[in-house]
Amino acid sequence: MRNYVISCEARRLAAQAWDRLRGRETEFGKDEAIALFAALRPVDENFYHYNICKLLFRRGDGEFASFGDCKFGPTQFIVAQGYRWGKGVAPNLDLARRHYRLGFRLGNIPCFLALFSMLAVRDKLKSLIAMLVQSVGFVYLKSRSEDDTRIMY
Repeated sequence: MRNYVISCEARRLAAQAWDRLRGRETEFGKDEAIALFAALRPVDENFYHYNICKLLFRRGDGEFASFGDCKFGPTQFIVAQGYRWGKGVAPNLDLARRHYRLGFRLGNIPCFLALFSMLAVRDKLKSLIAMLVQSVGFVYLKSRSEDDTRIMY
């Protein structure tokens, strides 16, 4: 089992997010708790990854859900999958939070945003792609009326 060294602040955020997802009151809402779990590199990869996937993707019969029967929306699914795909790369927490919140306002469009937010912006190419995707997302968001902006659950 691989252990990662993360900051005390990241540990605190992960613990609060975990408590929120288990039904305990914290300063985070459930959506932000999911975003934090997706963004934070876990102390114990297997434990945190198993439990967040269990919470997100369990069906009534106890089996793991696929995309089609996921009880959360596509954005959350892609965020969690993006965490899985990018778990070997240190994520950027602030970028992940921004993209995740933007994703909820945009609807289905921000799957790319959620996926990119799981990856650290380490080199110029990744940085350029992330900024481009983020810029397109914000332009799209501004082009929509306030009434048409919806939050996905």
